Amino acid sequence: MAKHIIRIPDRLRGRELRTIEWDDEAGTVSGDHSEIDDIRRVFAAPKPVTVGQGAVWDLRDPAHDPAEFLVLIEQAFWPALDPPLRETLPAVFDGVALPAPEFDGETHQEPPARAA
Repeated sequence: MAKHIIRIPDRLRGRELRTIEWDDEAGTVSGDHSEIDDIRRVFAAPKPVTVGQGAVWDLRDPAHDPAEFLVLIEQAFWPALDPPLRETLPAVFDGVALPAPEFDGETHQEPPARAA
């Protein structure tokens, strides 16, 4: 793939748009977003690495896997996966769904649809 530029609000900097530059080939991240150091720690941690609170994910290759990197974007700024911000993410995330989280050790399942 290549380098991908992600611009999402930064909670620690007044919700200003800040940049996360992800190189999925090299497995590196740079930019001016306050979450850069946390993302680097996740990349460097022994795998699988568990991220999240309440809803958790066991990530095996977030430095290279778009779905797993999407979890890190969700952790950096949770509304980033909702419209209209979702539409601003790079094409590498087109059609990529957030992996199912676990809650209390059980994989999350969507509730059954309600009858009308």
